[in-house]
Amino acid sequence: MDRRRRPPGGHEQNAARAGTSLSELAADADVSYTLLEPGRPSGMTLYFTTFVFTFLFYFSSVLLGAGLATSVVEEKQNRIVEIVASSIKVRDLLIGKTLGATLMALAQIALLAGVAVVALLATGRDQLLQQIGGGLGWYLVFYTVGVAVLACVFAAAGAVSTRHEDIASATTPVSTLLMVMMFGSLLASGTVKTVLSFLPLGSVMVMPSRLVSDDAAWWEAGVALLISLAAAVVVIRLAERIYRRALMQTSGKLTFRRALRLTD
Repeated sequence: MDRRRRPPGGHEQNAARAGTSLSELAADADVSYTLLEPGRPSGMTLYFTTFVFTFLFYFSSVLLGAGLATSVVEEKQNRIVEIVASSIKVRDLLIGKTLGATLMALAQIALLAGVAVVALLATGRDQLLQQIGGGLGWYLVFYTVGVAVLACVFAAAGAVSTRHEDIASATTPVSTLLMVMMFGSLLASGTVKTVLSFLPLGSVMVMPSRLVSDDAAWWEAGVALLISLAAAVVVIRLAERIYRRALMQTSGKLTFRRALRLTD
């Protein structure tokens, strides 16, 4: 016997047998709902936001680093850097490279953010824009700090290299760290995600999405930014020292440790 078969007579006849009608049964049957967390983004929105923030930072950092390290090696091979260094300080040369790379990366990400905002407005997603707007603003701030630090590190990696074949081994530690941070940002949850949002580089990928989901307050973002700035000062000083001491070395590939032991 098919248990899914409806009783004979249909709904109207069944209602008539019960002494009523379908219209009477449907009266005052309107269903309403109340959002328990109004304005909170959906799970899909949060995951997509985290993925976009993380992937854009990782992808742009890797491309930026490869191009910057390659340009430094080419300047060493062509002896151009010796001519430039005779006119300006090596430190000033690094500052110029870092500022140029940072501004270019920031302009690219700002352009993408502008296109995203226009697309959301054009499709009537004003509420979604309001939900991610604050996180997007913080993302640009964290992104700028992270890219500036990585630009110095990749420039130092290019300085310790003398051939294009040396670039891969010199930049592998930084690229590996970025990849670990990327997968950690996408897969972490709970306490691990909270801790990761305060770590340098990790805060670029995680903290903006925590702000979007209301899992973090503005002061937490401020603390994470201060930690990133403090770490940036230390890393930039080390990278500047390596770059300054290794840039004129053309006898062979150096390591970061050996470059730090060299004299100016």
